[in-house]
Amino acid sequence: MKWRRLGFLAAMLAAFSTGVKTGVKYAQDHYVSKDRRFIEAEILKREKQKNG
Repeated sequence: MKWRRLGFLAAMLAAFSTGVKTGVKYAQDHYVSKDRRFIEAEILKREKQKNG
């Protein structure tokens, strides 16, 4: 019984860590790239205002 419980906990831990990795990858792909584009656009706007 003890080994079965340990195996169950190991499986739960593996599933949780896989979910966390997938969530982090999703956030990097979707939100970080959008933020980067927004920040670059804001920098370009400010540079145009300074120059012209």
